[in-house]
Amino acid sequence: MQAGFTRYSGTVTDDQGAPLAGVCVYAGPASGCPTPSLITDAAGKWAFDFPSGLVWQFNFEHPAYEAKTGITGQTISVQLTKKAPKP
Repeated sequence: MQAGFTRYSGTVTDDQGAPLAGVCVYAGPASGCPTPSLITDAAGKWAFDFPSGLVWQFNFEHPAYEAKTGITGQTISVQLTKKAPKP
């Protein structure tokens, strides 16, 4: 990793605690999976290297789950809840 950068990483799971692949993870205002963003892997893992000394807010979005936005921290574990079916 480059000097002056910090690794931010974590895991996303579903409401049963199973790893959740395909979640869009990005920093900044919640705006729907922009670029740059990452997609969680099969183990629900993600990682970004960002400049040190700033507070980054991370957002987690998946079409079938309720989004989590504005999450801060260097190592983050997030659990997403399945969206209720539309009537």
